[in-house]
Amino acid sequence: MMPLNQYGSTDIWGGTKDFLDFGLASWAKIEQVNAIKDSNPHTQNQLAEIDQQIQPVVHQPVATPPAQTMVFGLPQNTVVAGFAALLVVGLLLRGRA
Repeated sequence: MMPLNQYGSTDIWGGTKDFLDFGLASWAKIEQVNAIKDSNPHTQNQLAEIDQQIQPVVHQPVATPPAQTMVFGLPQNTVVAGFAALLVVGLLLRGRA
């Protein structure tokens, strides 16, 4: 006879299944409590008051976009011109060979 794991299942995957079932059941209880809170008008008024309270202003620095798009640490125009020059040189060398 196989020993029972802590969740009462006898197979290898039963413990995982039981653990997931427990998690889903716990989540269902949390959602049920939230639904009960949302159905109570007094609680809704309290939540609305909390939402209307003044919140502190947090100043975050504004990220400025780079002046040029960088590719491999070089400006994009330089990279494109370099590849175009290599293509021209390659075509010229191919034509001579």
